[in-house]
Amino acid sequence: MATKIRMCIVCRERFEQNVLRRFRCEEGEIIKYDNHGRSFYICNNCIETQANLLIKKVNKICKNRALDTEKLKEMFT
Repeated sequence: MATKIRMCIVCRERFEQNVLRRFRCEEGEIIKYDNHGRSFYICNNCIETQANLLIKKVNKICKNRALDTEKLKEMFT
């Protein structure tokens, strides 16, 4: 059986699905994916090192401009 390949929204690199973290937006909040709705993937490297770009990409996906760096760090760790 072939492994599923997914793309990190920040660095746009492709990884196996089980390596990435999966989240979704709900009413402006970021939550772990719970098997319904649209989701997005982020690699661990981007969560740890690409804070500014991560904020920009997540805000664009969630259509929310109010999220700040500290709040996002808490959500992703």
